[in-house]
Amino acid sequence: MNALKVSFKLETDENILLQKAKSAIQFSDSIRMGNWSLAGAGTPQLPKTAGMHRFAWDLRHAGPWSQSLQQSGGNGPMVVPGLYQARLSVGSWSQVVSFEVLMDPRIEEEGKVTRANVQAQVKLSLEVRNALSDARLAVAKLDEAQANSPDDVMQALLEIRDQLVTASRRYSRPMLVDQLNYLYSGLTRADQQPGQDAVDRYQELNSMLSDYIGRLEQVLRTQSVADD
Repeated sequence: MNALKVSFKLETDENILLQKAKSAIQFSDSIRMGNWSLAGAGTPQLPKTAGMHRFAWDLRHAGPWSQSLQQSGGNGPMVVPGLYQARLSVGSWSQVVSFEVLMDPRIEEEGKVTRANVQAQVKLSLEVRNALSDARLAVAKLDEAQANSPDDVMQALLEIRDQLVTASRRYSRPMLVDQLNYLYSGLTRADQQPGQDAVDRYQELNSMLSDYIGRLEQVLRTQSVADD
């Protein structure tokens, strides 16, 4: 059994891979700072040993990327109610079971939140998740680049970092990473139609992030050419 490839996948009725193959979560979203993956964080492992095993899905997408493996991928948005498929594969054998994720009956009874509202919420939450992941990865690459940078490059990196990371002193103004994290937390707290203020705030922060990442990539390219 151990020589066989064992995997478990969850798919929507549109055949979109949601999460969990072996003990890893991987996404193929187009992101600005290069490929990041969400591995092992908060994810039940699927053993390859013989016998009966239980696998529990928390009905969530993967959460934002983090440098900490214990935090990366955790606290993801709940999935949209609808039809899903669980596919178990062992070697060349596989079996698919369909199931349905339902709306919270208490919310349905109130009639204030529809499936369309939840779809809009999940869509925006995933966009903010990706932006927050990009921002965190940008900080990680920036910190890595500071190790052997000359003074002029170091100054440019610090200027960008100051816009991304909140200063450690008391009562500091929250900077971009924390602002994105605050927006993400608000969007994933409860089933709701995201307000236009949340949409506008995401677009504003995402535009700022693209600018800072562009500046960071320019500094890193310049440093790379100088090193060559």
